[in-house]
Amino acid sequence: MQCRERAAADKSRESGTADKSRESGTAETHSQNLKESELESSRSQNVQHLTPAAQPIILQDESQTHYFAQQLARTLQVSFAGRSSAWMIYLRGELGAGKSSFARACLRALGVSGAIKSPTYTLIESYPDRCDASAHGRNESRQERHGRNESAFLHMDLYRVVDPGELEFFGLPQLLSAAKLALVEWPERGGSALPEAELVLHFCYPAQLSADPNEDQQRLLWLEPLTPAAEKLLLFDLGA
Repeated sequence: MQCRERAAADKSRESGTADKSRESGTAETHSQNLKESELESSRSQNVQHLTPAAQPIILQDESQTHYFAQQLARTLQVSFAGRSSAWMIYLRGELGAGKSSFARACLRALGVSGAIKSPTYTLIESYPDRCDASAHGRNESRQERHGRNESAFLHMDLYRVVDPGELEFFGLPQLLSAAKLALVEWPERGGSALPEAELVLHFCYPAQLSADPNEDQQRLLWLEPLTPAAEKLLLFDLGA
């Protein structure tokens, strides 16, 4: 009799343990689903205002990001002659999405030589248009050369901006007046201190969720031209 009672008690304890295990597993699954849902929501905010019909460009690795930047740089270089103001191109996307990699490749393709510094702490880095200097020859003075093209290309990273007024302190209005191109990371931190964008590039991780951005080099890129000039700028063949 006692043996049967002990067996029944043991079975009851095993059943209770199994129930708790199932409950724990259910809770962990719910927690994981919640985390994935939050991550999905966070990433979708980068492109939430784009139309559902918008199709991203799939960049399989960093070399393809660089290739796209080089193609865009070629059309930018051609467009400079007919413009009276700088191209404002916003680069949107979370940390590690490929914004800085794209900016460096674009600047390099535009002829920037030497080190291309990160503007993470300086906020703004400026570079001369070496192609423009070559076109004007070597007879101009150093002062003339500096005044015309030393700040032709601007690369901005506004992640650490607290007050948009900081940009005026850094001389942004004067820099833009002489610039041909401004590539702006984290433009939302610049507020009304920034001119409106003509083109916005949205960088995003692949659809599959991953807590580690280095796990997969693939990136998605949405193009958002906001002016007719920007639409024309994007009429190049990626297969060229």
